[in-house]
Amino acid sequence: MKDFSPEELESLVKAIAQEPPSKEETSHIPLKSPSSGPISKVFLEAFPPTESAPRKHGLLVEKEAGKWNPLKVKIEVVFGTSQITLGELAELEKGTVFPLEQLVEEPLDIYVNGKIIGKGQMVAVDGNFGIKILILEEKSQNMV
Repeated sequence: MKDFSPEELESLVKAIAQEPPSKEETSHIPLKSPSSGPISKVFLEAFPPTESAPRKHGLLVEKEAGKWNPLKVKIEVVFGTSQITLGELAELEKGTVFPLEQLVEEPLDIYVNGKIIGKGQMVAVDGNFGIKILILEEKSQNMV
């Protein structure tokens, strides 16, 4: 089951609370009357051929990839997750400790723009936390 953000929940509650539009409100929407029978022919136009050679979806050719190199993406490393009740959340205070579902020796999940791209191990880099890539998902190499 999907966990909803507070914004998504608020949007859902507003949508549920709204009354459906009345017939008067929707009467001005022009609708085409049914034709004299079922559709017998449909004509489709082909797209013109492209100059570039076909490529796998998601892969960038070297020339194109260079255009995207300066763009920044958000990288997140997740130590673990846990679920608590709203009552437990209300009782949280400074010094409260609760366990995470992830074991200490398990690799950490690495996300780019909210999508998991691999797993890694926590390391120290000049006094800061760092992540050593252990597994890089095959799909993540084609994300760009």
